[in-house]
Amino acid sequence: MAELRRRWIATLQRIVAALDNAQLVRSSGTGGVRLGPALLKLISSVHTGVVDLMRPKLEARCATTNETMSLSRASGTQLTTIHYTTLSLRASCRAWG
Repeated sequence: MAELRRRWIATLQRIVAALDNAQLVRSSGTGGVRLGPALLKLISSVHTGVVDLMRPKLEARCATTNETMSLSRASGTQLTTIHYTTLSLRASCRAWG
């Protein structure tokens, strides 16, 4: 069992070292690992793609419900709005008139 644990830890250390080398994570040495700059850049590009993908759906739902639609992402226990769509005043007046 101890040999299996030693091999598992060695494998995990090699994986973290490879991810650190690719800047996907940053290792602080004694067990601390955080997201690296390359992964944060990738996440940022996905964020833009998600907004582009969801914008037409949000606009369509906004038009059918006459309500503001928002796209949010979870960050811990909080939500952050990353995009929202509203009806223009002119469209609102037509909908009500």
